[in-house]
Amino acid sequence: MVNEFTDADEIAKFSSLYEDWWKNDGAFGILHKLTPVRMLFIRQALSNFLERDIELSKPFAGLRTLDVGCGGGLLTEPLKKTWC
Repeated sequence: MVNEFTDADEIAKFSSLYEDWWKNDGAFGILHKLTPVRMLFIRQALSNFLERDIELSKPFAGLRTLDVGCGGGLLTEPLKKTWC
């Protein structure tokens, strides 16, 4: 829905990228390859900060999180599926 809070050019730009977004070998392939490293870093940092046992399969279960500026979910989706 385009309104005074949206930019039609931005919507068009990202809509054109839709087909490639989740492909591991597509235009965003490097981001997909970085995801495991980013997830490990976040897991270690959060478990230290929150004093959670990193050995648990879902150390962040029960927590609510907010991801601001995630870039379309390339990191957020795997985090949610893996840890919560």
